[in-house]
Amino acid sequence: MKGIKASDIEIGEDGMPSDPRLRTVAVAIRFHMAGIQGRKWYNPSPSGLIKTAFEKRKRKVAEAVWKALEAAGSIQKEGFGYVYVDKGRLAPVDAESRRKNFLALVDGVASRLCETEEGRRRMAALFLQMKTVYGVHVASMEQGAAVVVATEIAVAPEGARMASGFAVLVAPDGLFAVDVPFEAISQSFEGDLYRISIDRTLCAPNGIMQATLDQYHISPFTSRHSALPRKVNAMAKAALAAVGSQREACSAFVGEEIGGRKWLSFMASLRRTSHLWGMFSRILYKTLDPEIRRAAMRNPVGTAAQYSWLCGGARRIQASAVYPVLLPLLPSVEEAIDRGESLNEALSSVTGLKVPALRRMAGFTWQKLGANYRLLAEARKGSDVFEMLSEIPPERVPVTRGEWERVRIASQALGAFGWPSPGTLSAAFSKDWRATERLVGEGLPQAVRDTAFAVIAAADRVWSEGVWNAYADDSLGAVRPAARLVLEALSTGDGLGRLKRFNADWHKGERRRSASMKAIRRRIFGEKLASWAPLWREGTWKGKSGTLEFLCDEDRLAEEGSELTHCVGSYWHQCLSGQCHIAAVRSVGGGRSTVEFVFFDESLVVAQHRAAHNDDPSEACARAVDEFMKAAGGKMKPEGFLRDPEEVAETAAMREVAEVDAETAREILALYKDCLPASVRERSPGEWADMMRDAGAWRVAREPELQAGF
Repeated sequence: MKGIKASDIEIGEDGMPSDPRLRTVAVAIRFHMAGIQGRKWYNPSPSGLIKTAFEKRKRKVAEAVWKALEAAGSIQKEGFGYVYVDKGRLAPVDAESRRKNFLALVDGVASRLCETEEGRRRMAALFLQMKTVYGVHVASMEQGAAVVVATEIAVAPEGARMASGFAVLVAPDGLFAVDVPFEAISQSFEGDLYRISIDRTLCAPNGIMQATLDQYHISPFTSRHSALPRKVNAMAKAALAAVGSQREACSAFVGEEIGGRKWLSFMASLRRTSHLWGMFSRILYKTLDPEIRRAAMRNPVGTAAQYSWLCGGARRIQASAVYPVLLPLLPSVEEAIDRGESLNEALSSVTGLKVPALRRMAGFTWQKLGANYRLLAEARKGSDVFEMLSEIPPERVPVTRGEWERVRIASQALGAFGWPSPGTLSAAFSKDWRATERLVGEGLPQAVRDTAFAVIAAADRVWSEGVWNAYADDSLGAVRPAARLVLEALSTGDGLGRLKRFNADWHKGERRRSASMKAIRRRIFGEKLASWAPLWREGTWKGKSGTLEFLCDEDRLAEEGSELTHCVGSYWHQCLSGQCHIAAVRSVGGGRSTVEFVFFDESLVVAQHRAAHNDDPSEACARAVDEFMKAAGGKMKPEGFLRDPEEVAETAAMREVAEVDAETAREILALYKDCLPASVRERSPGEWADMMRDAGAWRVAREPELQAGF
C-alpha cells in the first residue's frame, strides 16, 4: 500500500473502502473521530487526528484514506470540524433500529468472507448464532431456573452451540455456582430464538465461584461493586476468543475455505461485543424469587448468601421482617428461629443487648437509618455500638437518624478507651446525644489522651516514646488504662457537666501546657527534637488553591498551635508513631488552617480541618485540601506519596527510655491541675502508680532501684 493515492481507493456502498486493509484504516479514523458522542473532529485540518491515531510509517496511507472518504462524502466538513457520516447505519434510537444495524453488520461480515450466495447465507447464520450464544441466558430446570453464560463455544454440524458453561442455579433451596458440562445442556435454535435447559444433577459445584457468589450483592444498584459479574464477563469473553482456533470447523460449515486475513477480520467482528456484567446482574435479579428477594433486600447490600439463608423457610422471612436492621445477624440464631423459640432471647445472647433495648429496635429499616444502617448491620457482640447500647437505659436507645449518627460518634470515642466504659460515661452520653456529639467534636478524646500520657510519665517515673505510643497497642496496656482512670475520675453522676469543664479548661491552657511539657522533655532528653517523616515526600505540596506544608517535628506543631490558637501542639506523639499527619494549609488568598490526615481501611481520610480558634476553614483552604486528596488518590500510591503508616513509623526519631525524678513527676501533674477536679488534683504520683498497677497497666520495663522509689 506504500505510495497509494486517494484516487486509487475504491469506496463501497456502505461508505467504507472495499480493500480490507484500507477498511481497517478507515475504522481507526472513525473510532478516533467518535469521541464521546459527537462524531466530530474539531480541527480545521485532519493532520492532528492522523498524527495522534497512527504511527509515522502509516500516516501517508491514512491521509490517502481520509481524502478518499471525504471525496465519497463519508467525512464532511461542518463548521470548524469534521463529521463522519455512516451511510450504512441507522441512528440507534429504538430496538428496531439497533436490530437492523446488527443484521447489516452480520450481512457485511458474511459478504467479506464468502464468495457464494449459499456460503454467505450459512456464514451469516453461524455468526448470528455465535453472537447469540455469547450472552446471558435463563435456562429452565426441573425445579427453579439457572442464569447461564457460555465458557466454550463450539461449531457443530448444525451450527454454533454452547459446549460448556457457568451457571448460577436459582433453586428453591438457595443460589449455587456450578460448572455446566455439555452433557447437562439441552439447546436448540428456533429461528433467531435460542432455547436452553440444563440438568442440575450433571452439573459440578464450583467452590471458588461459590465463595464469590456468596459475597455478591443481589441488588442491581450495588452489584457493580461485586466481583462475580466481572468474573462471569471474563469467562464469556474468553469463550469468544477461543473460537479463533476453530477456523477449519467454520470453513467446513459454510462450505468455503476462509483464508487467514478473512479469518482475522471475522474474529475482529466477532469479538467486538459489549460487556455482560450489567446484563448478568439484571437478569439474575429478575430470576430470583420475588418474596425472598424482597426479604433479602431489607439489607441494602444484601448478599446471595443471605438470600440462600432466607430460602430455609417462612420463619426466617418473618424474623427478617421483625428486625430488618439485624438481618446479617439472624443466621447466627437460625436454630432458635427454625424451632420457633423466642427471637428476642436468642438475639440478646448474640448481641449482648437487653430484650427491652432490642424491642425498641424492632422495625428499624435502612430507609429510616440512612448511612447509619451499616453501624448496626456490621455490628457484632463486643463491637463499640453494641457495648454502648448495652450500658444505657433501654428507653434511651436512639430512634431517629440523627441520634444514631451521634451514637456512632460517641461509641467510637468511648471504644478507644475500652469497654465497659469508665464510670457512668455511657449513661451520661446517652442523656443528651446532641451535647455528646458537640463534646467529642470539641476534642474531648485528645484532651483525655494527653492527660493520660502525663499520668504515665509521672506515675511510672520513666519517660519513653515507645510507651507513650502504646495507645494503639493493647499489648503494652499503658495508655488505655491511664485514660480510663482519668475518665473515671471525671464521669460521676448522670451528666456531662464535669467533662465539659475539663475539656474547656484543658483547651484553654493547652498552649501554655504544651510549651512547659516540651521544656521538660528537653531537660530530660537534651536538645533532641521528636521528628518524623512527612506524608508527602517533598514536605510541601503545592496546588492551584493553596499549599500544604507537613509539620514534621514538635516545634513546628507548637508554633502552628500558637499562631492559630488551637491544640495541634499536643499531637506530636500521634505524629511520631505514624497514627496521623498534620499539615499547615495556606490558601492563595492568604487564608490559614490546619488539617489532620489519618489512614482508615488503607485509605487516606481527613480527620479534622480547623482554622484559627478551631473555627471552620475558609472555602479556599477546603479546596486546597480537596485538591491534595485528589492528588493523593485515595488508595493509589502516586510518586512522592508516603503511603504506608508503618513506613512512616520506621522513619520516626524515637527517643531512648529516660528516668523521671520525683520532682519532675510532681511538676508534670501540676501542669494539669487547672483542668482536673480537686479529687484528682490532690493525688500524688505514687497514688497514680498504685491505681495503674491495680488496673494492670504496670508493664514498663524498669530497673529495681526505680521501683524501690515508690
